[in-house]
Amino acid sequence: MPQGESLRARVAAWRWQAGLNRWAGLLASEDVLWLVGIVALAVLLRAVWVSYAVVDPLDGRFDDSVFYHNMGAMLARGEGYNNPWSGLPTAAWPPGYPFFLAGLYSLFEPNLLAAKLANVFLGAATCALLYLLGLHLFDRWSARLGAALLAVFPGQVVFASLLWSETLFTFVFLLGLLCILFAARKPSALGHGWPLAAGLLFGVLALIRGQGLLLLPIAFLFWGLTSGRWLRAFRWTAAAAVIAVALLIPWGVRNYLALDSIVLISSSTGGNFWMGHHEGATGRSVFPDGVAFASEHGPMDRPGGEVDINQAGLREGLKFMVTHPLDELRLAGLKIRWLYGHDVVGLNLNEDFGFRAFMNDTLRAVLRPLSNVFFAAVLAAAGFSLLHWLREKVTGPLLPVLTIAVWTIGHVAFFGEPRFHFPIMPVFCLLAGWAVVSTLAAIRAFALQRAPSSTPSQG
Repeated sequence: MPQGESLRARVAAWRWQAGLNRWAGLLASEDVLWLVGIVALAVLLRAVWVSYAVVDPLDGRFDDSVFYHNMGAMLARGEGYNNPWSGLPTAAWPPGYPFFLAGLYSLFEPNLLAAKLANVFLGAATCALLYLLGLHLFDRWSARLGAALLAVFPGQVVFASLLWSETLFTFVFLLGLLCILFAARKPSALGHGWPLAAGLLFGVLALIRGQGLLLLPIAFLFWGLTSGRWLRAFRWTAAAAVIAVALLIPWGVRNYLALDSIVLISSSTGGNFWMGHHEGATGRSVFPDGVAFASEHGPMDRPGGEVDINQAGLREGLKFMVTHPLDELRLAGLKIRWLYGHDVVGLNLNEDFGFRAFMNDTLRAVLRPLSNVFFAAVLAAAGFSLLHWLREKVTGPLLPVLTIAVWTIGHVAFFGEPRFHFPIMPVFCLLAGWAVVSTLAAIRAFALQRAPSSTPSQG
C-alpha cells in the first residue's frame, strides 16, 4: 500500500474511532437517557391514540384535512396543485403540508397510517427539540419537566391522528427557535451562519403556515435585547428575511402564472383578515358569514374567484379597522380569549365536532375535562414563572416570553381560534417546567434555612 494511502487510511480509522467514542460518551450521559425516556413516552402515547382514533379525511367530514389528504395524493400522482373540488388552480392553502404528504404518499401510496405515524414521530421529535432548548435556556430539570409535560400533553397527543399541518409546523417552529438562540450565542458578525439557517426555516414554516413569518420579529427582538446591538440584530433579521422570501418566490411565481395575481403564500389571507375585522365579527372564525362573503365576492369555483375574495377581504377589513377603532379594541380582547379559551379542539376535530363520534361516553367524559385542566395548569404555571423571572432576573425566559407575546399579537391582527395556540404550547410547557423547578428549589432553600442546626453543643 502506498505510504500516502496508508496514512489516509490511518487518519480515517482514527476519526471513525473518535466519532464512536464521542457517541458512546453521549449515549452514556444522563441527559440522553432522560431524552430517550421522554421521547419513548411521547411515541407510546401518540401511537396508542392513533391506533384507537377512527379518523379518516374521506369519511364525509369537510375540513382542512380533506384538502391536505387529497392534494397530497394528487401531487404524489404527478397532478397539478389544483383544488380537489373545483379542479381549478389554487393557492387557498399553503403548499408545505400537502407536499410533505405527497412525499410520504409517493413512498407508501396514499396511506393514512403513514401520515399519522409521521405525526407520531414529529410530535416526539418536538419533545426532543424542546428538551434541547430547555438545556440551553434553563437547566436540566426544567428541560426534563418541560419536555415531559409536552410528551403527555393531552391536546398535543390527540392531534397525532389528524392530517392537519399543526404537528409538522410545530416541529419546524422549534427548530427555528433553536436557530434564533444559537445565533445569539455566537459572537461573529454572521452568527456562524445561524441567522441564515433561521431564515431558511422561516421560509419553510411560511410555506406550511403563513404564521411562520412571525419568527422574524421574535428573532429581531431577541437578538437585540440579549446583545444590546440593535443594528446587528437588524442586519441578521434582514438576512433571514431575504432567505425566507427567496424561498417563497418560486411559489409566488407559480401563483402569478396560475392565478394571474401576486399571491406570495396563500390566497386565503384576505378572507382570514376580513374574518377578524368586519361588522358582526366575534373574534373567531364565523362560518356562515364567511361563506356568505365568499359567495358574494367569489365564489371559489369561479376562475379568479379566490383571488377576488382575497382582495376584497383585505380591502374591506382595512376599511373596518380605520372606521371602527373602538370595535377593534373590543375585538382584540375577544381574539385573545378565543386563542386561549380551551384545549379540546383536537378532540373536536377527531370526532368532527360530534358528527363522527367514536369515543365511548366514559372516555369522552374523562378526556375533555382532563385536556382543559392540564392546559389551564400549564398556562397558570407559565404565568407564575414571570414572578420568578422578575425576582431572579435571568435571561432564560426571554425567548419563550417573546414567542408567546409576538404569537398572540400576530393573531390579534386576524382572528383567534383555540387551534392556533397549538404551536406555542411547547414554550408554555418549558416556562411551566422552569416555574415548578424554581419553586421547589426555593421551598427547599427556605426549609434548609429554617431547619435547626444539627451541630452538637459544646459542653
